[in-house]
Amino acid sequence: MSHVHARRTSSIVTSVLVLLAGTPAFADVLVLDRAAKTISRLDSVSLAIKASAPLPDVPTRAVVSPDGKTVVVLCRGEGDDKYDGFRAKTKSQAAVLEAGTLKERARLELGWGLGASVWDAAGTNLVVLAPGFPSTNPEKRQPATVVSIDREGKSRRVTVERAAADMAISPDASMAAVLASRVEGPAQLSFCDFATGTAGGPILLSGEPKELLLTPDGATLYSLARGNPKGFGNVQGSLAVFSFPERKKTAEMKLGAITGIGGFEKSGRLILGGARAGEVKEHRIYIVKGPVVEYDVAGPEAPASFRFAPDGRTAWAYGSTSAFVDFGDFSAPPVVTLSKLYGHSGTERTPDGKLALVYDSDGKSISQVLVFELPSGKKLKTFDTASFGSRLGLAVAAGAATIASMETGRRDAQAHGRSTYTYSIYGMKHERPRGAAIVIRPDGKVAFVYDPVGSDILSIDLEKLEKGKRQSAGKGSRGLFLTGGGKTLLIAADNGLSAFDTTLFEKAVPTKTDGPADLAMGPSGETLLLAKGLVAVVDPATGKVGAQTSSFREPAVGAFLP
Repeated sequence: MSHVHARRTSSIVTSVLVLLAGTPAFADVLVLDRAAKTISRLDSVSLAIKASAPLPDVPTRAVVSPDGKTVVVLCRGEGDDKYDGFRAKTKSQAAVLEAGTLKERARLELGWGLGASVWDAAGTNLVVLAPGFPSTNPEKRQPATVVSIDREGKSRRVTVERAAADMAISPDASMAAVLASRVEGPAQLSFCDFATGTAGGPILLSGEPKELLLTPDGATLYSLARGNPKGFGNVQGSLAVFSFPERKKTAEMKLGAITGIGGFEKSGRLILGGARAGEVKEHRIYIVKGPVVEYDVAGPEAPASFRFAPDGRTAWAYGSTSAFVDFGDFSAPPVVTLSKLYGHSGTERTPDGKLALVYDSDGKSISQVLVFELPSGKKLKTFDTASFGSRLGLAVAAGAATIASMETGRRDAQAHGRSTYTYSIYGMKHERPRGAAIVIRPDGKVAFVYDPVGSDILSIDLEKLEKGKRQSAGKGSRGLFLTGGGKTLLIAADNGLSAFDTTLFEKAVPTKTDGPADLAMGPSGETLLLAKGLVAVVDPATGKVGAQTSSFREPAVGAFLP
């Protein structure tokens, strides 16, 4: 299984093992400067600049080839963020650089906007989607372009007549499948051939598909229309199935409203969570193999996320309610054990698997943690994490909740790459961890919870099920990081970085920054603090700030190099 949470956990475990083994071999890091329109390669320990290069426009993200020898910097261009997408005023661009020296190999124009970017299986070609902008007004409409770029900077491109919602590529990058939503007419799928530079005749799709899913072997392509659950539109979801090599549709199936994607297991089965909709009267878990639903079983209420064990054989499915799912070896229907545990993506389990902590906050007036016993799902305790002072402040200042809500929205936008500040990735998937609402110490005895209402961190004694100390986190935080083998808790906020010893959990003296601070963490435990005019090294074991530089006006981490 491939899951963001699993990858983040793996990075933490890796860093712990490295610290135990001895001195880690920290990687170099690529730092983008949005204000100066540059990219630099730095030693992530000393911050010595090894190489630097100018860029054609404000950088959006840096994509490193699998062998670590090539860097492609993508620039979105100027434009406006609309409620229905980004409408570009200038075209997006790419700069292809040699990773060691940052010597420019090529610079090329992409198209309107910037979407997904995917390396082929061999790591020799990067395929980038310039999605365009969908509109019923011909004067506002912008078509999509897919561009294949090799490591020397040579490119091939195909323009599609409509704007694109998503893209998938064949393993050898000879083809791209481009999905157009139904804004400009019925949804459709076009297979683009880079050898000829042409797009095949569009295949019309039913419903409102916005996502493409491709099996690991590149043989089967799914177009997913999620639909809407009962009570929220009551529209069934659908899954159109295509043979990618043959460029043809092989099946289409109606499901419940699709509420969650569990991903692919190693043999290519697709796991989905569904809610009641239309003719589907129960919440479901689907296992799809090729053009057929292999297993279809009752599941928790509207399962939205799946958290798999490392072997991919069992998972917790979280929705409005939750379930423990045993998939076994996939030779029989999965065994689903429904739980009274409230489902939530912000759920953390203790290392021994006996307790689950569920986080619930709207960023305004609700902030609480519910503790459940596993596997029974019996609720043991509810902790209101907001302090009396913050509640009183909300009561006497009517505008405080609105401001808090706006700030939470801004931070959420930043966390998902929709902000123009620092880590702009504009909705694309990325590996850099963003922090968590709840972290649990490795010994399972103490949990720490971020409270956005009061901008505090609350400790919870999980042995006694009692509240512990409360410390200020600073306004504007976007999550907690547990580092140094669980000995140090880091949190970056509008006023800088705070580091706490997780055993003592005493008041921290923040490292102040000029404007909002952020953290970036590398694969071997490298930890960097970034803010306006500042890049600094943080010792993950102690939280102490070491080497720092003011060479960058608006820094963002492009990538840690392998």
